[in-house]
Amino acid sequence: MKTKLHSIGHIPHKHPTSSRKNFRILEEYACVYLYRGQGFYQDNTNTVINVKQGDLILLFPGMPHHYGGDIEWHEYWAIFSGPYFEEWEKEGLISRDHPVITTNNIYKWEKSWQKLYEQFVERSLKELPLLSRFQTLLADMLTEEQADQSRPKWLTQALNQLEKQDSLLIQLEDLAVQSSYSYERFRKLFKQYTGMTPHLYRSKHVIELVKYDLLATDQSCAQIAQKYGFSDEYHFNRRFKEIVGSAPGTWRSKHHSNLKD
Repeated sequence: MKTKLHSIGHIPHKHPTSSRKNFRILEEYACVYLYRGQGFYQDNTNTVINVKQGDLILLFPGMPHHYGGDIEWHEYWAIFSGPYFEEWEKEGLISRDHPVITTNNIYKWEKSWQKLYEQFVERSLKELPLLSRFQTLLADMLTEEQADQSRPKWLTQALNQLEKQDSLLIQLEDLAVQSSYSYERFRKLFKQYTGMTPHLYRSKHVIELVKYDLLATDQSCAQIAQKYGFSDEYHFNRRFKEIVGSAPGTWRSKHHSNLKD
């Protein structure tokens, strides 16, 4: 049996909430990348895992499972099989004991999945190059989570807070207190691990969420600014331009044009 990518799909809207009594069993491997929304995953271990945007759900052959989400659920999915992925499981790169992978940079991964999905639908790549790109994408997502697991507990807790939608309302000094460091020590250690200050990390993460809303919704810049906790639209526009290099309205128009092309 050769390694094969059977199918890639996209569900850009509500995912029917699965009954927690009905389990599915697949004959192949599969994965679901949730880039918007939240929900749950459960398998025959009976442990219910909460899933959120940025999570990758791994589904294993012969393993009963089910999952479901709210009205905001948006996903890409893939079905694949073969000795290459069996070796991944044998070597522990993927594990039935760890079916939900948490990733950062939602916008980056969503764009990667979108491109792969379009190449699959349009048949713009032959089978082997497409399989190779999928393997690389999946490996990169798994590697990112493994790197995250090496972080100290205080940093993981801080990052979880800074990656929330309303993170702009959080006082950075409070995170330092929770980490049992002075703010200056917290800031220095945070930068050593992440390469940026807590303030910049938070801003960049929020802007990644903002980018999605600019492309996927018709919300005005003022509405988006309010949603993510910016003090006003002027502050939102200024911060977006500092990080991205252009105003949000300009960025939205440019990328909408690119999608149409």
